[in-house]
Amino acid sequence: MRLTAFYAFAAAAVWGLLGLVLWNNLIEPDFFGYVNFGREFWTGEGFVRNDPFSYLPTIRPWIFHEWLAGLLFYPFFAGNMDWLLQAGRYAAGFLCAALLLKAAIRRGAGFGFGLLGLACIVPVFSEAFLPILARGFTYLFFAVLVFVCEGLRSGGRPGRAWGLVLLFIVWANVHGGFFFGLIVLALYGAGSVLSGQSPASYLKLLAACTAATFVNPYGWHLWASVLFHAASPDPFIWEWFSWVQSIRFFGPRPLWVLFFLLVLLGFLGSARLLKTDRTGLLILAITAGMAFFHVRHLPLFAFAFCVYMPCIMEAAAKGAWPLKPGVKSAAALAGALMLAGIMLVNLTFYKNELPRAVLGGSPFALKAPDQDDAGRHKYLYPNGVLAFIQKNNLQGNLACDMIWGGYFLWHLYPTVKVAFDSRAESVFPLAVRQEYFSFYWVRPGWGAFLEAWPHEMLAIPANNPLHDAVKSTGIWQEVYEDPLSVLFVKTGEEK
Repeated sequence: MRLTAFYAFAAAAVWGLLGLVLWNNLIEPDFFGYVNFGREFWTGEGFVRNDPFSYLPTIRPWIFHEWLAGLLFYPFFAGNMDWLLQAGRYAAGFLCAALLLKAAIRRGAGFGFGLLGLACIVPVFSEAFLPILARGFTYLFFAVLVFVCEGLRSGGRPGRAWGLVLLFIVWANVHGGFFFGLIVLALYGAGSVLSGQSPASYLKLLAACTAATFVNPYGWHLWASVLFHAASPDPFIWEWFSWVQSIRFFGPRPLWVLFFLLVLLGFLGSARLLKTDRTGLLILAITAGMAFFHVRHLPLFAFAFCVYMPCIMEAAAKGAWPLKPGVKSAAALAGALMLAGIMLVNLTFYKNELPRAVLGGSPFALKAPDQDDAGRHKYLYPNGVLAFIQKNNLQGNLACDMIWGGYFLWHLYPTVKVAFDSRAESVFPLAVRQEYFSFYWVRPGWGAFLEAWPHEMLAIPANNPLHDAVKSTGIWQEVYEDPLSVLFVKTGEEK
């Protein structure tokens, strides 16, 4: 009875922390890309195959991997039903956590150690289920996929697994992460072979789910686009930075320290994984490599850790490791210290991040914060510049900070087009992206971007090197400024 009460209290604590971690009402820049596409579909030209929003050269045809997310999100956002979008996001986060816990139990862990594995990674949910991004579907669908595969591995009815075919039809149309899902299926098959079992069930599912991904508006071109972006990620976007690059640029943030400790603990358990769980070892190793080279993949590794490591931690706690007594004691001590470090990092995360989220406003709203919210949010939006453009009925071509592009389009298109926005590599050729970032970071030749394209307005951050550089050209007049942003209009020839 006491043990049951303890588990109930621990589960309530973990779920409570998960709810606080998911508390976030910031509108991410990519969200505007979804709803702008959705608006065109529902009220404009229909299904857009060539980008209508920019006046720069764009990739044609435009393969928008998240097109279905735009169709789903737009009606709720346009209808002021933010609370429904947020409720769906919270539900997805909680469902994902429950499926990961259940998959760990199916893998052989007890409830207590399954819950411990989940407790280790709760902060990662803050990145996995940001409001509101299509990649949240990939993290949820990964949990569904592993849950189903674990049921199949443990002797469940194969017929139930065929629902994955429908899952992959949706996955392929809502986010490019579907390709990773196919890799997971292949790894389950490979793990079966390495363990001396038949991979037939997984290979049949893999074939059917692969075929299902071709049910999309782009056909095989979707595959070509996803593979191209996976093979050549945009080096200018911080989410594609490696773990080492991220620490060098931004310092050792709690989530990246957590990644390091999770990898160490996973490495400590790799010897037993090699003997007892080769599928888990393969998935952990691949997702760890993905997270090391690109920080955006950290949730995939953390979720894999939550599924495959609890049974290893339980075996270690029960002394069920085939090691010499001295080595076993040293390994147990090292594992305990790593777990203590993980919990300490988690506490640091909660201390730093949760007050900021709670002070940000209602958890069932969506907010584009401006200068008044400095220090509370990851992104701020130029509401002052927007109001000035609307009040003065300014129209034409607007070059701006990339994270503001979709925001301006949502409020001003079609009377205003933007040069560049956060869709970046999915819309703009590499040469255009290089030219934009040289301009934005005031690198040598930065002025070529201003000279080459028909910009009529510039909206950029205030009081930074780019602000000063634009003023020095003599052909841009500053017409509005606040502590966050400044608006220039083109006035004539260089002095």
